[in-house]
Order: sequence, then C-alpha cells, then structure tokens
Amino acid sequence: MGIRSTGAFWPCLIAGTKPKLVKTMLQTSATEQLLSNLTSVMRTPLSTMRDLLIQISGAGALNEQQAYLLGQVVKQNSELSLLFKDLFAIEDMRRQPFERLALVKFDAMITAIIEIQRAEIERRGQVITTSLPASLSPVVGDEERLGRVLSILTDNAIKYSPAGASIRVIALEQNRHIAIAFHNTGVSLSPEEQERVFEPFYRAPSIALPTIQGRGLGLAIARAIIEGHGGEIWAASPPGNGNMFAFYVPCVTPDAVLPLKQNTPNLAAD
Repeated sequence: MGIRSTGAFWPCLIAGTKPKLVKTMLQTSATEQLLSNLTSVMRTPLSTMRDLLIQISGAGALNEQQAYLLGQVVKQNSELSLLFKDLFAIEDMRRQPFERLALVKFDAMITAIIEIQRAEIERRGQVITTSLPASLSPVVGDEERLGRVLSILTDNAIKYSPAGASIRVIALEQNRHIAIAFHNTGVSLSPEEQERVFEPFYRAPSIALPTIQGRGLGLAIARAIIEGHGGEIWAASPPGNGNMFAFYVPCVTPDAVLPLKQNTPNLAAD
C-alpha cells in the first residue's frame, strides 16, 4: 500500500515526521493529583462496602421491597467498582513499568478481536475491512494490555459509526515502528475535541449520544498503555470524513528477534 493511498487519514509519521501530539495525559496538573489521591483512598471503602452487602444478603429473609433496594445498591456498587477499577488501572500503569512482556503480533490480534466483535458488526449492518502487511514485525510488550488497546479502538469504531457504515483498520511498518489506524465514518471531532478525547471522563459533545454507554475511560486507558510502551496515540478528523484513531509503538525488527529470545527469558509468554 502506498503512503498516499489512505488519503488524509494516514499518520504523518509514515512520511518521517511525527503527528501533532495530544497533551501528555494529566501530566502534573491538579486533576492528576486529585485522581491519584482518589484512587488510593477508595480501594478500601469499595472493598468494605462489597463485603457488607454480601453480609446483609445472608443475614436473613428480606421482603420484596428490601430485596429490590438491596439489589439496586449492589448494582450501583458494582458500577462504581468498575469505574474505580479503570482508574486504578490508569494509575498503576502510570506508576509501574510493564513486566509481563512477550513478542506480540498485532496482525493476529487484530484479526482475532474483529472476529470477537463480528456478531455486533453484522447486527449493525457495518462492514469492517483490514489492510495488514503479510508479515508485521513483532512488538515487545504486554500482550494483554496491547490487546485491550485494540479492543477499545475497535469497540469505539463500531459504537460511533452509524448503521451500515464502513470501518477500516490499517497497519503499516516503517522506521522501526508499527502504526495502526482505525478509521470510522461517524461525525467528525472538532480540533479541540481531538486534543481532549483522551482525557479521563471526557465525552466529545459532537458525538455524545445518550444511547452510547460507557464510563469515559477507554481512550485514557489506551493512551496510558501505548505511552507505557514508548509509543504515541492520537486522533484526526478531516472535515466530513469521520475520525481516525491511530497509534504507533516501536517494533522488533526480524534481525533482532532471535537475540531477544535468547537473551531475555522473561519475553516468553506465561
């Protein structure tokens, strides 16, 4: 595939220059400190609340109204726990290096994740196509977390594209980096929204719909993972052409794979 064949969407990294980077997530702002403190202090109360709810449900028979109210509390506690689980994940990735490293093949993971989403894609009448080189070099990284990035971007492309839309997933290897781009044909983000869409809890007004569920942390998690792997992630939205979410990470060139396998035992998958 030629560099120009993907039009205005393909990252300018491929031409040898870096794309305009979104601001580093929360850097040293007051918001960063607040979230850091909040995630620390909420671990114990959430766990304690869950244990208390379990004890209440086993303490004796409840009437219908009590059972209903307790069920609602359990449901909301579960939602809150999932929310803070995602916040914990961002905080942990920001503070701790990835340790479960393996040689990761993006082409195989992309294919597998699309198949997992196949039923939803067909239900919405969408068409998803891929352009993957015959042999992408592997990436040294945390396979589970990199897979989560691909899942987040695939899910977003499906959710924010209208019924019957076309979605493209493109991969390219150049300059010792792997670049992956997800292009959907939904409503384009404004320049300001492109800059802010990776912030925790931010929901772009131009594409926010009450029917689309989410906690607003998916792209923030994706960003933390990609930056933790020495890469960058960004959004681009040429007017009238939908949106592209893309990232790049350093790859392992074929001549480096064998020495890595020989000299770095912890690269082997668990």
